[in-house]
Amino acid sequence: VRLADIQEESGFAPKVAEAPKRRAYGESDFQRTRTRLAEQVREIKATLAERDELLGTASRKGGGPSRATVQLSSQVRKRIKAVKADAQELEKLAAERTDAIRKQAKKSGMSDEQQAEISAMEEVVDLTWQHIKECEATEKRRGRKGDDAGVVLDDDSDSGGGGGGGGGG
Repeated sequence: VRLADIQEESGFAPKVAEAPKRRAYGESDFQRTRTRLAEQVREIKATLAERDELLGTASRKGGGPSRATVQLSSQVRKRIKAVKADAQELEKLAAERTDAIRKQAKKSGMSDEQQAEISAMEEVVDLTWQHIKECEATEKRRGRKGDDAGVVLDDDSDSGGGGGGGGGG
């Protein structure tokens, strides 16, 4: 009998199995937050697609939203709120790194590489907010194709517009 077999049968899992999940060498807080946000946005979009599919099925049958679609909508709204908080954290990390680069640049001048890093972080933050707005717009549609009239929400974050850069990715 091997030790691995005993551990498997008893349900004991050594902590060594968790080691690969730790941060990769050289990965910054910004990069980890970016990766986490990307995964969260993917999950939100998948949940929205599932909800819209359920709503489409319900409308073809002549019924209204089911308990499952209401729960999925609630889950999406909660996730969007959490993603917004993480996006604000990403923005803060980008600002801190930008300040550090600029402070260093005062001493030695800003290199092209540093300028490219600042631009890339700004682009990532902007794209993150665009994805969040896209998720919010999709959530507000609630399964309706192009018929947003009559939808009244108590959300103050979207003042209209929003139709600009929705190219997904």
